[in-house]
Amino acid sequence: MLPAGQQIQSLADLKDKKVGGQIGTTGIFVMRKADVGADLREYDDVGLAIQDLVGGRLDAVICDDPVAMYYVNKKPDTAGKINLSFKTDDKEQYGFTVKKGRKDLVEKLNAGIKWMRETGKEAELQKKWMGE
Repeated sequence: MLPAGQQIQSLADLKDKKVGGQIGTTGIFVMRKADVGADLREYDDVGLAIQDLVGGRLDAVICDDPVAMYYVNKKPDTAGKINLSFKTDDKEQYGFTVKKGRKDLVEKLNAGIKWMRETGKEAELQKKWMGE
């Protein structure tokens, strides 16, 4: 995410920029792997990084698409102030913690995720709660 009106074409465009993200998330890992020369700043919560972006203390924030879409489109204090200008090709997976041996529960979760995707319900909910 960047301030409204600003765009990048690749992560390399963040060279020498202050980029925030949440500690231990794939966004931070992606930025480290890209090694573009950005000044990477890690936060306990992505919302804190986004506050610093809106406040002009960061040049960009990296986070998961649904989170970014929520802040860009739906969250009243940030919508219209920031934009989602670039998406990496890195993909995310859902993760659930399940008690060891609960294969039945893992199967139910996988079936539910498959149903959500196949019926379009996942996309519908993302659009409703995160925007486009």
